[in-house]
Amino acid sequence: MGLPAGDGLILDAIVAELTKSLPDEIRTQRLPPPPATSLGSLVVSLRAALSAMSLATSALSAMFLATGALSACSGGPLVPESNLEPEVGLPSTESVPTPVDPKVRDGFAVYQAHCAACHGPRGEGEPDWKIPLDDGSLAAPPHSSFGHTWHHSDQELLRIIREGGIIYMPQSKMPGFAGALSDDEMRQVLDYVKTMWGPEERSYQAERSLDADMVQP
Repeated sequence: MGLPAGDGLILDAIVAELTKSLPDEIRTQRLPPPPATSLGSLVVSLRAALSAMSLATSALSAMFLATGALSACSGGPLVPESNLEPEVGLPSTESVPTPVDPKVRDGFAVYQAHCAACHGPRGEGEPDWKIPLDDGSLAAPPHSSFGHTWHHSDQELLRIIREGGIIYMPQSKMPGFAGALSDDEMRQVLDYVKTMWGPEERSYQAERSLDADMVQP
């Protein structure tokens, strides 16, 4: 026996109301039509379909929770798409604006004069900076959050600027600037480089610097 037209409209309204809050990928799934025998049979079938949808929703929620837990176990949150590592080592077609903050303006000038040729005007580094060259050296790394400059304390970074990259890598091509820059200029350029980092990188690097200060005699 078929379902009366009026009951069919009521049932359609119920289905629409109950399923409107479900995710699109679940709500739009095609379910096999229930046997058109009686209203009771259709209600049973509807309950079964909604139960299956509920289980699917729970599975999706569990998947998202598991993804978050996996991220936490791996050492941090998932990286937003906007924070994924960009192409590095590619020259920018835009001019680099001079910082407004007078504290880093002098460091910006020093950086552009002595560092930008290798590390890039925006600190983007050279291409394939993680791959050793034929002579065993590495290309200039980026100074942004995607590099490793912020892994080092102020003391280590100032020493690298002063003495050159050779103190960490014998094959390094980075020269020392002890004869070209004053101690104040080295500090200024380091202050400017720090503006390329995010808040988490700055916080981590500040702790490294503080720890290094505490262990010095």
